[in-house]
Amino acid sequence: MVPRCIVQALRAVAEAIHTDPFAKPALETLSEIAARNPKLVAVCGGMKTIFNAAIDPYFADMQDPLLATLLYIFDDTSTRQYVRPSTDICILFSPLSDISTSPPNEIDDRSKIWEASVKAISVMLKSWTGLITLASDPLLLKSMVDTLFLPSWALRGIIIDGLFGIFKMPIPKDTNWFAKHGESVSPDGLDLPSRTYDERPNLMNNFLSALLLVFIECGLVEALVTVGETQAEGADTFVIHKATVLLAEMLHMSSSLLSVTQCAKIQTLPSLVSTAVTFALHDQERVGASHMVANLHHLAHLKSRTQQGQPQGSLTVTGANKWRRIKGRDKRLDKVDDIKKKMDFSIDEKQLLVKLQQTQVTENKDFRRWAWDSISEMLEGPLRNPMHVATVMRQTKFFKRLLSFLRPSRRLFSTLPLSQEHMTYAMVGCQTLEILLESEQGTVFIAESLFLKQLSEILKEEADMLEHPSTSRTSVSRFLDENSILKTMSKEYFSLIGTMSSFNRGADMLRNLKVFVYLRTLVETPGRLDLASLIITSLDYTDADHARVLFAKALYCQTMAARYFATRHLRTLLRAGAPDFASWGIDYLAKQLSDSDAKVWGTAVAILDEACDDPECMESLITKAPPLVTLGKAGFDLWLRFLSTDTGFKHLMSVSFVEPELEKWRNIENVLYAAHLEAVLEEAFGSRVSSATKRVVPIPPHLYGELTKTAAGRALFLEKKILEGLVEDMMNINQLPIKRRAALWALGNIGSSESGLEILEKEAVIEKIVRLAETDPWLSLRGTCFNVIAMISRTEKGRQRLDTFQWQTPNTPKPHTCVPLDLKRCSLFKVADYAYGGSVAGDEALPCDLELSTQPASSDHATLITQIGNLANNVLLEKATRTIKRLKTQKPELFLSPQLAQDVLVLLEHQPFRLAIRRFLFALLPETAFSTPQFWSLFPATTPSEVIMMTSGGVTDRTTITPASNSKNAFTLRTSNKTNK
Repeated sequence: MVPRCIVQALRAVAEAIHTDPFAKPALETLSEIAARNPKLVAVCGGMKTIFNAAIDPYFADMQDPLLATLLYIFDDTSTRQYVRPSTDICILFSPLSDISTSPPNEIDDRSKIWEASVKAISVMLKSWTGLITLASDPLLLKSMVDTLFLPSWALRGIIIDGLFGIFKMPIPKDTNWFAKHGESVSPDGLDLPSRTYDERPNLMNNFLSALLLVFIECGLVEALVTVGETQAEGADTFVIHKATVLLAEMLHMSSSLLSVTQCAKIQTLPSLVSTAVTFALHDQERVGASHMVANLHHLAHLKSRTQQGQPQGSLTVTGANKWRRIKGRDKRLDKVDDIKKKMDFSIDEKQLLVKLQQTQVTENKDFRRWAWDSISEMLEGPLRNPMHVATVMRQTKFFKRLLSFLRPSRRLFSTLPLSQEHMTYAMVGCQTLEILLESEQGTVFIAESLFLKQLSEILKEEADMLEHPSTSRTSVSRFLDENSILKTMSKEYFSLIGTMSSFNRGADMLRNLKVFVYLRTLVETPGRLDLASLIITSLDYTDADHARVLFAKALYCQTMAARYFATRHLRTLLRAGAPDFASWGIDYLAKQLSDSDAKVWGTAVAILDEACDDPECMESLITKAPPLVTLGKAGFDLWLRFLSTDTGFKHLMSVSFVEPELEKWRNIENVLYAAHLEAVLEEAFGSRVSSATKRVVPIPPHLYGELTKTAAGRALFLEKKILEGLVEDMMNINQLPIKRRAALWALGNIGSSESGLEILEKEAVIEKIVRLAETDPWLSLRGTCFNVIAMISRTEKGRQRLDTFQWQTPNTPKPHTCVPLDLKRCSLFKVADYAYGGSVAGDEALPCDLELSTQPASSDHATLITQIGNLANNVLLEKATRTIKRLKTQKPELFLSPQLAQDVLVLLEHQPFRLAIRRFLFALLPETAFSTPQFWSLFPATTPSEVIMMTSGGVTDRTTITPASNSKNAFTLRTSNKTNK
């Protein structure tokens, strides 16, 4: 046990941030002691020191570990009692109420303190313990929200930026946010989002739903409306814009994370709408409210347009489809397109020729004067009618000039600089080939033109260059050399080849011209990864023909980068819904698991994990029995998913995997599962916000959860009597917290399926979990219960059962969150009242080694002790200092008394003196006061108050500590052997 006097000294040094260079080491040591013995630190006043340091810019680099210590103390009732309820925690919020007028330099300093305060609150809100602690006091977070009503735009901006971080949202960089952020981005940055991605539960959404509940209850929506509709003179328009964006994002999140009842309270925005339509108010107020309503409506439209649904059926990701809008995501635009196509399809010949004339292709040979947008509209609209195509081919040179423009020998298209502006030419080229390949007449037209023949020749030339570099032409005459692919539109010739491969007629022509042979050479020959990647991503693999054969060659070629790129492209084909992917795609991926490079087989495992959301792909993979168990955690998790099907369960039973694994999970693996998942959650809560990605924390497969999805697995689970042990661990308050949480995660995985839920119902497990979520003294365990309740709500029966306990889910097809209906009635965010256990005057205060002398040597001695005690009182400090100095001058013999030295040490151990006062007191006493036998006789030999030092010779010597005369920050250690400074 660390002596109390040492803790008092550490506290004093930690508070002396402007005078002592050891403030940070002392604070760090004090924090470590607080985690191990919070009572000792609380009695010495160190808790307040840690709270103050957490919002001090001087300790900014230590803020996270300091708050981690406080969160550890808050988590359990046995340690929580050493923090003053509704007092110490208020220190984190106190700077936000300071908006007094100050000079510019002081305003900058105050802004740093505001930022430190907001950051400290944000860190607290990145954990369940911190969230429940702050939400338990109705005034804490509300005081933060209410600062948005204060007339300080600098403080409002800092608060709103902090709220963006709390909700894991990117902060807008400018006022064009609404125009730039209309489109959502897939989680891993690919062009095509996963078809099953949104069906997987995301634990981050559970935490965000809890944050929404708490802040909505604190009145954040009304505060943001007040800021957003402000139009007064001097208002910060950027802060107003950020407030509008934050409110819009919160409204959007609430629609998918909160129940209908809770959404109804905030989605209507009655105060904002009332201001926007009330003409009795000042015009400026009404204009500000109307502008905010318009922006909110715009964002709601953008969000609904990008999330109305996933595309149905398969998508072609080659040719012109790379530039087309994916159909199925926006039903409104789909309807407009359908109507427009019908109108274009039915126009007469006269109208067709007029539109054709507007493209300028038939009027002028110079492609720079062509109306390329009109050409694209013609190819997407009227020319989709075969009759119109025949008319154009018969009466005009429209198609001839387009193909002539694309011919390599013309050096028009092929020599253009590679840029986004010129991509329109490539798109039109792909559209042209699509129109011609849809008819027999158009196919003949392509075959007779020089375009395809010349394209075949440049491919042959490049293949010969790779195979026989010494006999080939120089790079000046090559169309597909590295420089041309990097800088010119020659790169897009592979998009045109991909369009040809999408049609049987086109593929036949490519085969006849040996294009696939040349492409195979380019893919297999090392040294041209740029061409290999273009070929792999450009071809169409719908039919089991030459394109798939070439793709297989790329998967198994010698170049690791090409193998990796080809493997990664399988994810795109999976998400595009490539036909019969469960057969050939899964077969390719299963073979990639045996690749020698970890990056390749790791990518294959990740794609297989996504593919196995489709039952057909899962069954296909099981029949191939890949060695997933040897491929790290990701492979093992996929292996566990085999248990969710009857075929997979039989396979794993046949290899004697299930029963030994059950024993491992019963003994240790279940706890390791919980520890790993919570580590991932903690890392996700603390991660920085990215403008392009949203952090996702999926729930890994659990042996018990997967096993109970089949009848045979459920029977084995019940036979082993595992459920009873899990329930016992969960309810045992004396069990290790990690083991209780591990039992909860296991029960949540079991209850996430219909069959597993039936098992939980027999033991009334759901009711017990809800009760723990609302009343358990361990706050972190309540957070685990919240996540587990959301897992149980994934089934219809689970939602119905939770509804009886006043927990509801969002009105979405597959809800993944579940929240209490009424926070005022639910005790989830309430911490039971407790008595403060860190008071010095308490019955259970730490025992002291020494006491003040009960019989002072004189009245002057008693007066001196009283005045020394008054030095801890800021009000009496000045008067006490004068009295002590006067006594020092008038009666210096008082300060030679060993009894006074003892009483001073006792006061230093009891009173929270500042460092300057402690140094002042040591300076008052001469060295002789600590060196007399009478002084040392006052201390029992075993008391921790004795100051000792081991000398180099191994002799234990009594040590006196006094200030050195030549430095106010140095001390002299005097022993019987030597003096060290």
